[in-house]
Amino acid sequence: MSPSARYAVLSDIHGNVLALQAVIAHAQAQGVRDFINLGDIVYGPLWPNATRALLETIAPLTIQGNQDREIFAATAADIERNPTLAAVITELSDEGCAWLRALPQAANFEVLGRHVLLTHGTPTNDCIYLLEEIESGQPQLRSDAAITALLDGSDASLILCGHSHLPRCVTLADGRMVVNPGSVGVPAYDDQLPVYHRMQTGSPLASYAIISITKAAIEVAHHRVAYDVETAVQRARSRGRNDWAAWLARGRAGD
Repeated sequence: MSPSARYAVLSDIHGNVLALQAVIAHAQAQGVRDFINLGDIVYGPLWPNATRALLETIAPLTIQGNQDREIFAATAADIERNPTLAAVITELSDEGCAWLRALPQAANFEVLGRHVLLTHGTPTNDCIYLLEEIESGQPQLRSDAAITALLDGSDASLILCGHSHLPRCVTLADGRMVVNPGSVGVPAYDDQLPVYHRMQTGSPLASYAIISITKAAIEVAHHRVAYDVETAVQRARSRGRNDWAAWLARGRAGD
């Protein structure tokens, strides 16, 4: 039998420990034991510290996302104007914030002769979507040339990214593969920056991907997993975040 490697790739959990529990169980039922996590782990009105504790049990290869950085780098003014951020920092405590700070911003590793790059947004900016441009207010797939330019010279044959919450598998003209597993914890959102835009999957299900690597090929399977959405919705409402409750309930934003 030829050697192979399999990974469950997670991203954008955003403190949704119920979705994370369901995804871990689903991946393990598929026989997957190795996990990769692409950041934006705990920010949101849900269960930040429980999410961190559960992640530690599966010991994933983990990088930071932009909203992980915003937690440990928060100023007093940031905390005062954002009650959700304040609650997350309080619940995580100094230990949890230090854990986030210690995570790398990106990671590279070799498996079966393949170079794999882990990045939340792009390798140089965790706030830029690698695969989507959003100037129209709705995500549009970038051109091969634009994606390649944002990779900033990386020679990785497999690039795993997050940030947009949209599951995608893109094969570039040179044969390299870019995979976004989607969001474990938040299937939709809208944002004012850098322009107003909406990211929507249209479903409340949790998203992740299983990557199977051999010397001959890379296979990608995107999965959508049911979990106790209503409890997560009620948690968001109880913490004053009706916007998050709507995103969780329907996988839609801004309507």
